[in-house]
Amino acid sequence: MAQDKIINRILQDAQNEANKLIEDAHKQADNEVTKINNQTGQRLLELKKEFENNSKELERRAKLNANLQERKDVLAIKQDVMKMAFEEAKQEMKNLSDEDWKSLIKKIIIAGTVTDTEYIKVPEKDFSKYTSKVSGSLTFLDEINNLLKENGHLQPLKLDKNPAHFSDGLMLIGKYSDVNASFDVLIENMKENLEWNVSKILFKQ
Repeated sequence: MAQDKIINRILQDAQNEANKLIEDAHKQADNEVTKINNQTGQRLLELKKEFENNSKELERRAKLNANLQERKDVLAIKQDVMKMAFEEAKQEMKNLSDEDWKSLIKKIIIAGTVTDTEYIKVPEKDFSKYTSKVSGSLTFLDEINNLLKENGHLQPLKLDKNPAHFSDGLMLIGKYSDVNASFDVLIENMKENLEWNVSKILFKQ
């Protein structure tokens, strides 16, 4: 009988130890599951935050690209409008009335005459404008020379018999330098100085 008690005690202790191991294993498994769930939840939160940040960044970039494209489009339109404005100015210069044309030519010559050795080269179509009599026995070239004399230039300006290779305006050829006053060149020279002012007028900026 004593032997049976010893065997039962051993079996009971073994069962208790097994139960304890099983319980510890369950606890450890539960802890691991909880840990994994926490890590998974944290990672999900991180992924969600990354997704939201990426979405915001993509949205920001999309808006930035859209704004850049819009500014490019607006700039292109402005440049087209300004180009049209200068083309219209060029056409207006080519279609000046006779009186306005003479006034402009006189101003160019007075401003460009320095050494009294200058002579002018003009388009072939304008020869008659300079050589035909405009008042009494005076030609337009005579009027120019009288005006030069009033401004202290004693040598008369001469007209080159060889025509200029442009359609409108004149070339004032001097001893040390030449003045290209073709209307196309005048417009281009004015363009750089006037672009900002024209832009402000056209676009109120």
